[in-house]
Amino acid sequence: MVALKGNWYPCPISAAFLISIALSASGQETIEPDQDTGLSWRYTGKVEAAPGVLPQLGVLLRVPDNLQLRDPSASKVPDEPIRYDRLFPLLGEEAINRGYALPLPIGLTLLGVDNVQEQNLSNLSVTLGKGFEPSKDDLKETPFVSFENVRSSTRSKQLKADVWVLPFLNLFATVGQLDGEVGLDVLLDLADIGPLPPGAGLPDNLRLNFTANIDAVTTTVGAIGVYGIGNWWGSLNAAHTITVSSNSETDIRSTTAGLRVGRRFEFGNGHMASPYLGASYLDVDTVIEGVYKVEDAFDDGDDLNIRYKVRQENVNKYSAVLGLNLGFRNGTSVQAEFNRNGGGDERVVLSATYRF
Repeated sequence: MVALKGNWYPCPISAAFLISIALSASGQETIEPDQDTGLSWRYTGKVEAAPGVLPQLGVLLRVPDNLQLRDPSASKVPDEPIRYDRLFPLLGEEAINRGYALPLPIGLTLLGVDNVQEQNLSNLSVTLGKGFEPSKDDLKETPFVSFENVRSSTRSKQLKADVWVLPFLNLFATVGQLDGEVGLDVLLDLADIGPLPPGAGLPDNLRLNFTANIDAVTTTVGAIGVYGIGNWWGSLNAAHTITVSSNSETDIRSTTAGLRVGRRFEFGNGHMASPYLGASYLDVDTVIEGVYKVEDAFDDGDDLNIRYKVRQENVNKYSAVLGLNLGFRNGTSVQAEFNRNGGGDERVVLSATYRF
């Protein structure tokens, strides 16, 4: 649902615009996966990691109790072949019998994300219908309407499930609820609309301030690949998000990618901390369409139906990343991450994970 507040102007174009803005904001809130860099783990001795993918995961990820973690830097074939009875990760038994430990394959994560982002809106088209929904073919461009200072502030609660399909490749999916607000300025060039009625007393240009509330559902699918040398690790992730709102006929689609590099430090009785740095990429460039209904807009009780179409994209696509993972011997881990770019966009991610 979308609620409006601010300096209201009785113009159907601005109402349609606000709805599309709210939907756009939900689309840009793409949730990057928590970087499960292996801080859900268990081991039985001091380990020095060798270069490569499998040794890295043997150190990084929680190990089943019945699989003793051997030193990956001096791995050797066990005296007796070990049978690995889990389906994932694939090639798991081969890895174990080469002297490497394996991750527990399945993880569940609770994610919370707080996001502030600048957006750009353009190419607005609208058409009106009294008592009926107008056709898309009747949409008219509105060059006399432009937008400035479009900035969203959103909060998201997500549930993520993931599986290590290969010792170096994790696939995941999330679903969650998104809510928040979008602030924006609507600029109307009244001189371009046509001659105004005599005595209207309106300026040639009019600026209106609005706030729109957001309520939407998001789903994400993606993948993470990891590699390590010694105590250093690196990860690459890519994800695609679809945001669905009841106020739009268009699903908002966005794509993210990220690179992170960090180092592991052991503390306490086998726990681990892993600070990291990186960069993230977010791309939202979509055309949003929908119909906004103003009930009982006319004296005869008919509704005013406003069909609209607008292009929405995020302004700042790249951000710097700073984060910290804390992993514990019982297979749980917690993560905090901060993203920021030169345009003032910010994202804070908090998560808690359990592997089994």
